Amino acid sequence: MKDLQIGNQLEQEGKIDKAIDAYNRAVKVEPKSVEAHHHLAKALKSKGYWNQAIAAYQKLAELRPENLEIINELGTYLISLGYKEKAIDLYKETGEVLAKSLALKKELETYISVYQEAIKIGVEPQWFHLYIGDVYSRQGDLENAINSYLKAIEIAPKFWEPHDRILLKVQREQVPWELLEKMIDFYQEVIRKCPDYLLAYSNLGDILTKLGRKKDAINCYQTGSYRQNSILKPRFVEQAWDSTKKGQQPKFIIIGSMRCGTTSLYEYLTYHPQFVPALKKEVKFFNFNYESGKDWYKAHFPSILEGSGYITGEGSPDHLYYPEVATKIKELFPDMKLIVMLRNPVERSISQYYHWVKVGAEYRSLEKAIADEIELIEQMASPNFNGVIKRKGDSGCLLESVYIHFLEKWMSVIPKEQFLIIKSEDFYANTADSLRQVYDFIGLPDYQLPEYKTYNANAYDKINKETYNTLEKCFLPHNQKLEEFLGMKFDWNND
Repeated sequence: MKDLQIGNQLEQEGKIDKAIDAYNRAVKVEPKSVEAHHHLAKALKSKGYWNQAIAAYQKLAELRPENLEIINELGTYLISLGYKEKAIDLYKETGEVLAKSLALKKELETYISVYQEAIKIGVEPQWFHLYIGDVYSRQGDLENAINSYLKAIEIAPKFWEPHDRILLKVQREQVPWELLEKMIDFYQEVIRKCPDYLLAYSNLGDILTKLGRKKDAINCYQTGSYRQNSILKPRFVEQAWDSTKKGQQPKFIIIGSMRCGTTSLYEYLTYHPQFVPALKKEVKFFNFNYESGKDWYKAHFPSILEGSGYITGEGSPDHLYYPEVATKIKELFPDMKLIVMLRNPVERSISQYYHWVKVGAEYRSLEKAIADEIELIEQMASPNFNGVIKRKGDSGCLLESVYIHFLEKWMSVIPKEQFLIIKSEDFYANTADSLRQVYDFIGLPDYQLPEYKTYNANAYDKINKETYNTLEKCFLPHNQKLEEFLGMKFDWNND
């Protein structure tokens, strides 16, 4: 089919949305084409169009119910999105082998048995090892979780999701010494095989830090930074890398907010000829590694020759939610410039929810996640609110959209003139003008890109109007207070 061939070519070129359009045309022409439906389902899945992807897989399963590989793709996909019962029903109806294993297992063990059977079939096994790791993580089995993530990386060294899961474990949990030592050997092998894979240097440095080997960690970060900028900024490395130093003080930090466009902003900055990026956008020094010290933090940045005109900076957008970070920044870098991006709180909250689902940190329905926090947000608007926050669960999505609650605390420590506040809607509507403000704020000349691609975007269905209106009403008093405090108009409730 011509449209199927066109879709394949577009997908190879990375034009996934256009490929999806071509595949949709192909299935209209040949509604019983398994190949066309399969390509469509996988393309939709890769873009995160959850509902459309499930519908495409279900159509595929109807066409070929005897194909256990296809059934298993749909089943594991449903499980990854939290639809356990639907997945179990699917396997029971179509997969005899899996059905038998399901009948013998308890709830969480069900996940593991399904994924293990899926791995035997041989369908993208790195994904199933990732999912098994997530299950062990939910059970609190840290060692088996990390071992599963390592298996996924062993199969696909540049598969970023398990690297990211390991990073969170190392940052936030007490990983046994023996397991950390094992991971050092593992990551050294990843670097040997993929010397330009930067995430490996970052994770290895964090593991070395946990073991108290700070000097080795600093050298690791600097090696990664040098490799990174040899690729991204070869002219800078040739002219202004200072090998007598171990890092650089950043000029700015993007401190917030999550799901507001911070990744796009940072990516645009990396194209500026005089900006040199950190080893990773989110260093998370002030909230997770402050005890490692100033030199450790600076090692995440390129070593810039004094007076060369280059600057660097980072973006840890969860910092906004840790007001105690303000005092730490004030202590170490009293003149640090801080950038905050703020998005319509309803849209930001929904995007945050689907992001948590995507990375395996949220298992509640959207309705349940909203219900668990909306009462708290309404209480925060009361004059009698005592400032004590008691949220349900660790991965909520509404509280972080009450921007005024956090900004008041930050600006009580650091002067307002050290902040640049950007409305996300303005940033996307007129990116060049917004970037001009950023450049002026951090001391760079204006620089325009030929195009402004959106990074790290989530795709999800719109919520129903009633729920949207409820959330708008919930956030309204906090938005009004924010506008008064900052002297800015956001007009989110008029969008």
